Order: sequence, then structure tokens, then C-alpha cells
Amino acid sequence: MLAAAIGWTDALVVAGGVAWKPTGSWTADDGIRPIAGGSYELKWGLKEGTLLIRGSNANPVWPALHGVSCG
Repeated sequence: MLAAAIGWTDALVVAGGVAWKPTGSWTADDGIRPIAGGSYELKWGLKEGTLLIRGSNANPVWPALHGVSCG
């Protein structure tokens, strides 16, 4: 029998060292930690940004694309 571990994580907006609010969440197969592994891309505009989290075929992350806002 195979067992799979599924984990989930929230992205939080942090300003001045304080986490203000969740801005997105995702689920990862097999308990991978894509942010800790550097498998992400964060791009900022003037007021908001996008966070792209990369998984793999064997260890998907869903959803992969998140809007990030400080407002």
C-alpha cells in the first residue's frame, strides 16, 4: 500500500514584521515545501504582485498562480 501526504500552506502579507492577512493558499502533494525549496517566483507591481509556485508532475502544487495584494 502506498500512502501520500498532502499538505497545505497560506501566503500572508507581512508589513513591518506583522502578518496582516492571508492572501492565498495552496495544496502540495507528498508534503513538499516549494517555498523552502526555492520553487517559486514572486513579481511585484506598484500595488500588487503575482506568486507562481512550481511543483512537478510527481509532486504537483495547486493552484500554482496567486494574486498578492497589500491593500
